Amino acid sequence: MVRFRIVFFNILLFLMFLFQPISANHSFVVNMSKAIYKADNKNWGVAQDNRGFLYFANDRGLLQFDGFEWKLFQLPNRTIVRSVLVGSDERIYTGSFEDFGFWERNLAGELVYTSLGIGVPKKEWMNDDFWKIVETDSLIYFQSFSSIYAYDGEKVNRIPTDRGFLFIQEVPNELYIQAINGPLFHLQGMELDLVPGSELLSESDVRIILPGKELNSLLIGTTKGFYTYNQNRFNKLETATFNELTDSDPNVAVYSRNNTYYIGTLLNGVYEVSLDGEIIEHIGTQNNLQSNTVLSLLQDNLGDLWLGLDGGISFIKKMPDMSIFIDEQGSFGSVYDAKIWGDHLLLATNQRVYSIPLNQLDAPNPLSHLKPLAGSKGQVWKFKEIDGKLYCLHTRGFLEITDELKVKEYSKIPVGFFDAEKALLGGKEQILLGSYSSLWLYDPKNGSTRIIEEPKQPISKVAVDHLENVWLEHPDKGVYRCRFDEAYTKFNSINHYGGGEDQLPYRLQIFRVGGRVEVYGDGTFYTYNEYSDEMRLNHTLNELLKDIHVKHVVHVSGANFWAIGDQYIARFSYDGYNAKLLSTYDLDPSLALVNRYEQIALLNDSTHLICLDNGFLLYKVPEEEQDELVERLSPPVINYLKTVSKQGEDFYLPLDKEVKIPFTRNSVYFGISAMNSYSLNLGFEYRLREVEKRWNRLDNSGTLGYQRLPSGKYTLEVRSVNRENSFSSVTSLPFIVQSPWYFTPWAILLYLLLVLSIFYGIWTLVLKRYRNIHLHKVRMREVARLRTVASSLKEKVESRNAELFTLTSFIIHKNELISNLRNLVHEFYEKTKLKGMIPLTNQVDALINQSLNPEADWKLFLIKFEEKHANFFARLKEMYPDLTNNDLRLCACLKLNMDTKEIASLMNATVRSVENNRYRLRKKLGLDSSQNLNEFLIQIS
Repeated sequence: MVRFRIVFFNILLFLMFLFQPISANHSFVVNMSKAIYKADNKNWGVAQDNRGFLYFANDRGLLQFDGFEWKLFQLPNRTIVRSVLVGSDERIYTGSFEDFGFWERNLAGELVYTSLGIGVPKKEWMNDDFWKIVETDSLIYFQSFSSIYAYDGEKVNRIPTDRGFLFIQEVPNELYIQAINGPLFHLQGMELDLVPGSELLSESDVRIILPGKELNSLLIGTTKGFYTYNQNRFNKLETATFNELTDSDPNVAVYSRNNTYYIGTLLNGVYEVSLDGEIIEHIGTQNNLQSNTVLSLLQDNLGDLWLGLDGGISFIKKMPDMSIFIDEQGSFGSVYDAKIWGDHLLLATNQRVYSIPLNQLDAPNPLSHLKPLAGSKGQVWKFKEIDGKLYCLHTRGFLEITDELKVKEYSKIPVGFFDAEKALLGGKEQILLGSYSSLWLYDPKNGSTRIIEEPKQPISKVAVDHLENVWLEHPDKGVYRCRFDEAYTKFNSINHYGGGEDQLPYRLQIFRVGGRVEVYGDGTFYTYNEYSDEMRLNHTLNELLKDIHVKHVVHVSGANFWAIGDQYIARFSYDGYNAKLLSTYDLDPSLALVNRYEQIALLNDSTHLICLDNGFLLYKVPEEEQDELVERLSPPVINYLKTVSKQGEDFYLPLDKEVKIPFTRNSVYFGISAMNSYSLNLGFEYRLREVEKRWNRLDNSGTLGYQRLPSGKYTLEVRSVNRENSFSSVTSLPFIVQSPWYFTPWAILLYLLLVLSIFYGIWTLVLKRYRNIHLHKVRMREVARLRTVASSLKEKVESRNAELFTLTSFIIHKNELISNLRNLVHEFYEKTKLKGMIPLTNQVDALINQSLNPEADWKLFLIKFEEKHANFFARLKEMYPDLTNNDLRLCACLKLNMDTKEIASLMNATVRSVENNRYRLRKKLGLDSSQNLNEFLIQIS
């Protein structure tokens, strides 16, 4: 599938600086200054944990790098960290000035320090630094120049000795340490055993002890030379390699997984040395290493090197299948094309053609073997092999390079040429030449040439499709589709596309897919439709290469192509119908391609050459294409889960048990990392499985988050991904966002009770309403009844009033009539004085007196009065106990609003006596002169 392995990708991405002039290297250096990792220059130790995190013992503290972010963790007293070790228990152990201890992660993923020096007498290490930390199966040793302490996981014990020590050295299953100015000791448990014969090392400092080539042997590096140790015998190595290493002052070393030695020095960088003592590679400041003083060294789990320097940190990528040839001083110029011709590699540059023997490409300083070809001076655009001949498209014309690397010039063609294309025209083989001014035809059989007059334009590329359309690419403005006449002497039709004349990009380029020609420009692909004679968008390629602003397409073989863009190189297959992206690789800006003339030269099936402005990259494809990428992509690790409240407070939750997040903190953030994320330039893809079907890309970051998640169950899925869209296995983290308090079971129960209460209240209100309606109806009926009763009573009262009035009027009228009758009899008698009238008069008086019975009338009056005004007399008597019967009778008459004359008539009294009685009554009632007696009595009920 992928012909270029991930190593190529890493080179292009991480190579950030230029190399030594005219040099070739198989290792690539990325330097990181303190401005990048934001700590001090010196890095005394380096270690890596199971997640791929790197730790550096820095002058300012413990420095952590997870592949995306640098973090500095300082000791409580902010002292220097001299040593670092990742223990088998995943604790990070560090040694520092007058202290040693370990770091563990809290829920936030931050490292928290615990000192192991507490309780240990500090006088034993006063003013001491702990330079080395090593681990055995049961103990962790912390070593300063004066003491060695062993930690068994519970307590710290000092190894009993009065000696001072240099650096403790770990060989698999063995520990060695040299006494200061003394011999070498073997450390087992809490015991130090003298290594026999090691007294000869007393005059030097032992800094390196590595497994030797022979079984059970050791390679010992000191400040005065290298030794082998085997069967209690020391043998000094006097070879040129080890003498050079000694002169470079060896300081640290590791035994690599490739069975070689990496030796870091204080004066000359780092060396890779074979077990046989041969220098494989030397990397120092001359190879872009930012400092020659190597303080610490680590080979990570991918086999790459991390160097802690006195001036920063450097990352070294070992690339055995890739060579880079950089000409920083411009000795041979920009490379436009390359070709293997015979046993030489030819380079087409902007200066001339250069050749180098193939067997010199792996030699030291290979570019020193570059030789210019005589007669090739000037701009060389391209090599073209046709029928066993190698043609050179040159600014001076159409040249041929012979097998003897001689340049043959065709003087009959006095223009420069960009391209050459072999075609069968009218059954005759011709070579179409794109020149600076027009198209030329060259007959390879007789060597004749002729010019095609139109179009009279510079032609940078030529292609012929399956319909014998001749496609001509202008260097700057569009393409031409032309057709020859029957004699193939001129074009009888010329169609121009692009160049500002239509909706197509101004500059267009062409490439051939089988027998068809595809057109592209400004990152967009078009296909010519011969039926409608128009350019149509090629949706297949546009969708496939949408992330690559394609500047040049190079045919590899069959349906395989390279697409070169602004930032990527992509390998894809396309047969005219189906397209597939095979691989993509980042291009670092420091590896500058030749602008507008980007090119990848396919030297042969196993070698590709990437042309650069100041050199070239040479990649040798392995015999068996490897597809190790998925295996090398480690699944991500979720380091922490942070929740944020609405007030902005951060809370971290443990991930070793079921994760339940309160709804009040439903904004969640996750810290993600993966093994080798920096080396492989990994990104991440993630999704919440329950809510997202598509994966989200998280590039160059180790943090992702979701804000204000609704309550429910979720599963976060994360996977590692690289530029080739290869994925690791998925890491999952289920978690629950709890319901808000108002959706908890207690709240639901409360809501149920509240609803029941509301229903009860509504039911009560309904019942009350209907009860009120019923009561209203009852009241209305009662009111109606009462009104009827009242009406009846009123009628009765009115009837009684009428009866009382009638009775009163009758009695008054009767009494007045009888009184008037008596007065008439008496007046008649007084006038006539007849004695015969006396008996009649007496008889009339007796009859009148008998008829005028005030008590009987009054009783009748009181009966009627009581019927209308019940309790009037009782109330009045209660209020005024001194009232007499005559007073009560007068009050009754006044209550009826009778005047004095009517009262006098009713009571059979004189008007004056009535008025006197009224006066006396007012006094008894206590009324003043302003009060109306009638009104007062009317108000009494």
